[in-house]
Amino acid sequence: MTIRLLFAGLISLVAYAAATLLSLGLFVENVPLLWMVVLFSAAFGLGTQPPINNYLSGMSSIFDDTFWIGEKIELLGPVVVAGVLENFGLRVTSIKALSGELLAIPDGEIRTVRNFSRGNFSWQITP
Repeated sequence: MTIRLLFAGLISLVAYAAATLLSLGLFVENVPLLWMVVLFSAAFGLGTQPPINNYLSGMSSIFDDTFWIGEKIELLGPVVVAGVLENFGLRVTSIKALSGELLAIPDGEIRTVRNFSRGNFSWQITP
C-alpha cells in the first residue's frame, strides 16, 4: 500500500511539473525559462535533501525487511534507543522505549539496527 502511494505521488508530481513548464513555455522565452528551472531545481534539491534522505532510508528498511512492528530492537546512530517497534513508515520510525515514552526517529538518522527478536537472544521488556 505504501509503495503504491509513493508511485502515485511521484507520477502526479511529474505531471504537474510538466504541465506547469509547458504552460510557462507559451508565455516566456526559452532561455529565461531554462535558467528559472535550473535555479529552482538547485534550490529545491538543496532544501529537500533531509526529507529525501529520510524517504530513501525508509524505503531501504521496508525492502530489506530489517524489522517488523512488535520486535525488540535497538537503534544506534546519533542517539541510542532501545525498545519495542510501534510503527515504521517511509519517513519516521516510532519506538516505545524501555522507560515507556514513545520516540519518533527520522529514518535518515538510523545507522545501525540491533534486532533482539531475531536470533537466539532473549530480552525482557516490562511495560
